[in-house]
Amino acid sequence: MSEKTIQRYLKDLEKRGLLITGNYNKAKFDRTKWYRIDYDALDNLGSALGLTVPTIGTERPNGMGLTVPTNTNRLPETTTETTNNKRPNSKTEYGPDDPPYQVALHLLTRIKQRQSDFKEPNLQKWANDIRLAHERDHRDYEKLDWLVDWSQDNSFWQANILSAGKLRKQYDTLMGQAERDRPTNVAPQTREDWFG
Repeated sequence: MSEKTIQRYLKDLEKRGLLITGNYNKAKFDRTKWYRIDYDALDNLGSALGLTVPTIGTERPNGMGLTVPTNTNRLPETTTETTNNKRPNSKTEYGPDDPPYQVALHLLTRIKQRQSDFKEPNLQKWANDIRLAHERDHRDYEKLDWLVDWSQDNSFWQANILSAGKLRKQYDTLMGQAERDRPTNVAPQTREDWFG
């Protein structure tokens, strides 16, 4: 039997309602088509044609046992209902009062102080990167905000941290360098510092 013949039979059974099909794959790129027999439709078809399927206990005329296995051990119904507690696919909209948005806007403001022609980014995406840094990487919003200032004041990092994604990715490196650059024994700078 050729592949085309099998495809034709499957399509015909699907049209008749004897096969239920669907895409139940988790990955959106996976287009595997799933098939399931609709046993109720199969039973109705058999009844309409005057056919009966023997049940357990029906014996052959010669008394040698069952004639045809039945479909009493059916597979459970499939469903497309999602049972996990993950966030829906709808994207969160960040407002000006949300900490992730505030940090993202602070970064954009500091970048534009140096580069007035900086291309306008998607601030919602930047805010989402900041949220991920906070939730997944366990970064404090205040430290992220402080790191924005430190990175934009540093001659090397100001050219490299041009998005919230880069800030998240380079967080550990930035914090390490900020700790190294922090002076440990600072002499007072003004007369008031000396004499209080």
